[in-house]
Amino acid sequence: SKLEFVVNEFNQTHNMNIKLHYVPKFHCELNPIEMYWANLKTTFRKENEQSTNDEYLTNLIIRSRESYVSQGVN
Repeated sequence: SKLEFVVNEFNQTHNMNIKLHYVPKFHCELNPIEMYWANLKTTFRKENEQSTNDEYLTNLIIRSRESYVSQGVN
């Protein structure tokens, strides 16, 4: 799928190992990505940044991911 292509390209570009997991829609308790998205949105709100700069946004996403992983929630 196109999403798999995007994830694979991102993994190669940023030397990461992000994997897609397909789970039922609209079941927050079964969908761990909801906690990740909440963390990502919180990080963006704290930065209060409206930038469209790709490099800045990529760094913000990576910092958010590192913060999420360090919390041990994944």
